[in-house]
Amino acid sequence: MKKRLFNKKWKNVYFVTQIGNKINCLICLQCISVPIEYNVCRHYDMLHQEQFDALSGKICEEKVQQLKAPFAQQNFLHVLINPAKIL
Repeated sequence: MKKRLFNKKWKNVYFVTQIGNKINCLICLQCISVPIEYNVCRHYDMLHQEQFDALSGKICEEKVQQLKAPFAQQNFLHVLINPAKIL
């Protein structure tokens, strides 16, 4: 079975982040069950494209950081619980 990996470019393109081995939407907090670009893109296009496509460059990066802030503590706790799986 092909291992599916989180691609870091998805963060600023589709507003998603990886927590543990799951991909989560930063906008609606929904978990994307199969972490392949097609599914990540489809989720973004269907639910968030109209609202967030106008953002680009530095503004987009700032919005990602703003949306990602609540996940920082979860990532920290995940590393404490599973130190062998550092993100």
